[in-house]
Amino acid sequence: MSILQDKQLIASRERHMAELDVVFTGQTPRRPFYLAGYTAQASADATTDPLAWAKQAMADLEANAACLTDAEVFRPLVFEKWLYGVHFTDKLFGAEVYFHNEQWWSKGLPNGVGELPEIDFETNPVWKQARDLTRAILSLGTTVPFITTQVLGGPFNQLFNLYKEHLLTGFYDNPAGVRRDLRVLTDALIYMHNWYRQTIPTDQFQPIYAAGRCMPRGYGQMCGCATQLISKELYDSFIRPLDEEVLSIYPNGGMYHLCGAHSQHLATWRDMPGLRAFQVNDRATEDFDLYSSTLREDQIFYVFPTANMTREKMLHKTQGKRTVFC
Repeated sequence: MSILQDKQLIASRERHMAELDVVFTGQTPRRPFYLAGYTAQASADATTDPLAWAKQAMADLEANAACLTDAEVFRPLVFEKWLYGVHFTDKLFGAEVYFHNEQWWSKGLPNGVGELPEIDFETNPVWKQARDLTRAILSLGTTVPFITTQVLGGPFNQLFNLYKEHLLTGFYDNPAGVRRDLRVLTDALIYMHNWYRQTIPTDQFQPIYAAGRCMPRGYGQMCGCATQLISKELYDSFIRPLDEEVLSIYPNGGMYHLCGAHSQHLATWRDMPGLRAFQVNDRATEDFDLYSSTLREDQIFYVFPTANMTREKMLHKTQGKRTVFC
């Protein structure tokens, strides 16, 4: 039997998950909650031979299974492979996506705003790659590691990837086209979120970057990086209803990932019941005092300390409540 089916490792995982529940219920944890998981490494091409990738990743997790026995830091083991990086959805919709300088890039779509094609999930080759990879991981029969989705992002993030600056002008010169494309994109995101939720066992399901954003079960996740580019008024009118729709498919709502200057949206996000957590890093972390004083008491922070906003400053502010240190 693989160590990735070991009941003691599962028990260790669940002890940490119970402590994470304490953070999410607003109680003071016995110690600050630290999260630093281990994501499987593999060299096989996951797009052409997903089973080979899964077997290599399994061997790597087996070799590093002791990470999960750390009593003070939660180090979950994770099966995770981002096909096309953060541009998975771009590729799904037909954008040219390419690898350069050690990361994925996207040229977006050549067509105009209002012309986003609908996805046929039965025949789409990119979705087949993602689906086959998840099924290959599941075929190994492991029960200890978490298994994640692809980078599904959020309605605005992903549409901005596809249209770039043309989307920003589209809010003013083609608002009907923007709304139409946001609807098409949101429907596709909801389809994929639901497929993953229905396919991956509940105990093992996590959204992306589980090593640094692992949440209690029943929570989803979106990326909101690009919201720094738009006003509160545009977000409230165009984006908020769709973000709430995506979050609503999860029993407990979900998390927003932020890495820029997003403070113009804090009043809106405070009033969104399904928005339960924020993962902030880089520029967003600099606004931690503002986030923690403006948002609701039941909204949780996943934080990456910076030179200016240190762990010590954040601990002084929160006393360990509402905070996961990554």
